[in-house]
Order: sequence, then C-alpha cells, then structure tokens
Amino acid sequence: MKPRKTKRIAVARLPSETLPSETPPRETRPVPPDPPRGGIAFYAIASVLLLVPCFWQSRIQAGDLSSHVYNTWLTREVVARQIPGVAIVRQSTNVLFDWLLAVLSAKWGMDIAQRVAVSLAVLVFFWGAYAWLTAVTGRQPRDLAPALAVLAFGWVFHAGFFNFYLSLGLCFWAMAVAWPGGRRRLAAAAPLVIVAWIAHNLPVAWMAAIASYTALAPRLTSRQRSAALGALITALLAIHAIVRNSSFATWDSRQLLLTTGTDQAWIFDDKYLSVVAGLSIVFAALFLTALWKTGWRAVTASIPFHLWVLTAAGVAIVPTSIDGYGLYVAYIADRMSLPAAVCLCAVLASVRMNVIERYGLVAVMLAFFGFLYRDGRILNEFEDQLQAVVAQVPERSRVISAIGDTDLHLNAMVHMIDRACVGRCYSYANYEASTGNFRLRAVSENPVVAATYAQSWLLQNGRYKVQPRDVPLYEVNVNQSNQIIVRSLQAGERTNLRNLKMLPDLF
Repeated sequence: MKPRKTKRIAVARLPSETLPSETPPRETRPVPPDPPRGGIAFYAIASVLLLVPCFWQSRIQAGDLSSHVYNTWLTREVVARQIPGVAIVRQSTNVLFDWLLAVLSAKWGMDIAQRVAVSLAVLVFFWGAYAWLTAVTGRQPRDLAPALAVLAFGWVFHAGFFNFYLSLGLCFWAMAVAWPGGRRRLAAAAPLVIVAWIAHNLPVAWMAAIASYTALAPRLTSRQRSAALGALITALLAIHAIVRNSSFATWDSRQLLLTTGTDQAWIFDDKYLSVVAGLSIVFAALFLTALWKTGWRAVTASIPFHLWVLTAAGVAIVPTSIDGYGLYVAYIADRMSLPAAVCLCAVLASVRMNVIERYGLVAVMLAFFGFLYRDGRILNEFEDQLQAVVAQVPERSRVISAIGDTDLHLNAMVHMIDRACVGRCYSYANYEASTGNFRLRAVSENPVVAATYAQSWLLQNGRYKVQPRDVPLYEVNVNQSNQIIVRSLQAGERTNLRNLKMLPDLF
C-alpha cells in the first residue's frame, strides 16, 4: 500500500522570527518606488515653492552667508591691491561654495550670486535627501516633504554653513546613487563624493562611516549587528576621551537633546520651540505606528534605524568643538543633528501617514515659514539702517559692529557688518582669515582683518582694547535711543557691545 502524500503547509513567520541569531538576515531588494503622481510637474512645482524663501526678502538672512559674501569680495580686493599680511591659499576642502560665489558674482554681481548659490545649495540638499530616502525605503517620501523643507531651512541653513550644507546634500545624492551597492553604482557615485569633499570634509567622513556599516550589515547575524553597533558606539566614547585629553575640546550635555534633529527648527527666538514641539510630536507618532505595525524587533533590527542610532550617538558623544591637531572645528553637534534628522526620516518613511499626521506636518511647516518671513523682514529693515550708517565712514576704513542680541538662539547680528562693508570698507573683526580654515588667510598683522582668532573674538564680543596699530577704527553701535550710530575709536579705548531685542514678541 502506497504511503499517503501529505500536503506541505506554508507557515508565515513573524518579523521577530526572520532574524535568527545563527544565520545572517536576508536583505530584500528595495521595491520599485511609487509611480510619480503628477510626473515632472510635481518636482518642478515643489522646487519653485522650495526656493520662495530665497527670494521673498531684500536679502537672505543666513548668518555666515554675509561672511562668505564679504570674503569673496575681500579676496578680489587682496589680489587687486596686493594687501600685505593676507594670502590666498589653495585647499582641497571647505571651498566649493566660495568658488561658486566667486564665479557667479564675477558674472552677475554679488546680490544675484548669493541668491543663485544659496538656491542651488537648497535644491541639492532637499532633493538629495529625498532621493536617498526613496532609495532606502523603496517609496517616495512625499508625506515627509514638509519636514524635509523645514530641515532644509533649519539651523544649519540659517547659521550660513553653506559649504557643510552643500557637501551634505551631495553626500545624500552619492548614497542614493550607490544604493544598494555594486561596482557600477559605486563608480557612478565617486564623482559626487569628490565634489562633496571639496565643499566640506565632515559630511564625507560621516558618509564613509555609515556607508561602511550599510555594506557590512547584510552579512551579519542579528547578534553580530548588535555587537557591531555596540563596538562603534564604544569607539565613539574612546574618541571622545582621546580628543578631550589631547586637545582643547568642548562637550555639552545639551548635545543629548540634538539626537533627533528636530532642534534644526529652532532658529532665532523661543517661538520656534512650538515648531520643534510639533515636529517632535509627529515624528513620535510615526515611530510608535512603525513599532505597532511592524514590530519593535523588525524596526530596531533595520539598517535605517541603526544608521540613525550611529549618527545620533555621534551627535551626543563627539565633542562639539575641537581645537587641536592643526585644525579648529566648531558646532559639530549642531551641524550633525541635520543628517541625524534625515536618518530618522528614513526610519519613519515606511509608515503611511494618516490624515491628522499629514495635515499636522503641513501646519508645522506653514508656522515655521511664517515665523521666518516675519523675522527676515525685521532683520532686513535693521540691515538697511546698518548699511546707511556704514556709508558714512571713509572708504577702505576698518569697521567693527558692537551690536548683539542675547535673546536669540542663533546670532543673526554678528555677521551683518560683513555684508554692509562689501565694496566700501573692511570688516576688521571678520573671523575667517584668522581661523586657517578658509582660502583667505591672515598670515601676519595687516591693515584689513584681525590677525588672530582671539583678536577677532574679542572684537566681536566687545572685549577688545584698541591698539595703536588699529587706528583709525570705526565702531557701529547704538545710542540710548537705540538709534544706530558710528564712532571713531582711539588707542586705549575698549569696544562696547550693546544688546538689543531685535525680534518683538509674537503675542
């Protein structure tokens, strides 16, 4: 008698059962992206809307942008006048945005140049992050586009760190092209990595770290992944200890609050904390939804989650400023919270939003850009007055600004004098030439810029005692009626920083 054939019954495994500790987890190839809704029109309309903040005011208020603009002009001035004590050097990084400004301003003038250069940087960053999220998740993250727009105009943008910002966008493009690997994809991404390095080396170093982990993770078991993650975090702790013991480095417990990247929405005063809160609530709701629908084991074992953990650990652990080893780098944690936020978006992008979350995120975005428009208008009105006062000083004079606002989370005042001096005077306290991080360098005492960073810092913070070699030196300040004035400083006088409340309360 023939034995009866038994039917095989397929048993579906839970997500937690798909990652046994004995065998490497299988990485599924990303599913094809969602078909474009609206085709090229979507990208065109989104790009136009994204660039509105670059053109809606008389100037782009973005902190260090004024310094980039000024030093582009000063570089031409140094070449034309052969100013002693200042040199232009060749360097392989932290220079791409400055080259872009130089080329564009030579052809179209400085006003158009800064708008075009910033617009290009915004498009590179936003669509680079968008492309990387699409590659990682296998679907277009259109629901998260409002969050990406807020991040694109967040703290890094308004600090004016455009070489870093442009490099980060190029790194996202490179990772999107290279995903999920293979020689041809890596070869196609290589030119983008080179250009990103020319812009700034910090995002490239971050990309190399997470790309290495991304390539290694599929070959590891779940236990090995956890061990590798723990080892990398331990290595960051070791780096923290070594750097703090062998150089002048600063670490602040505040860095622990930057790990989600929602802090990027905190720009000037405290009203932006409402945007941070709204963004955090939506992100938390999406994360809880991912845990509920996918399971905590699947979420915490995923590569996007590990990339966010690694980036967040770097934000929390690595000192935020390092002065040593022949370099000076500041605001590391504040900068790196931006890629941390995009990595967190990669964790959340697989979750389809409900109506409340979708419209809540849109409301957060509208509030954010509404605040920016109001504050940008006020700051530009102040810069109009500043320019009118600077026009009173003799041409090619040394000028400093002694006006600040301690209520601002991001100092919008410190570099205003730089742009006001373009084509007219020398912003004597400008920091770039003295740091050694830019192509324009102060190699000795000179008539146009502070020779050391310590001198620049004292000038910017109202703690400098004027030396005979500094005279004539003009200080832009405010009188008792809060009217902008300019006065001539004499040797032996101290600069006097006066604080104003630049942005009136919203209510």
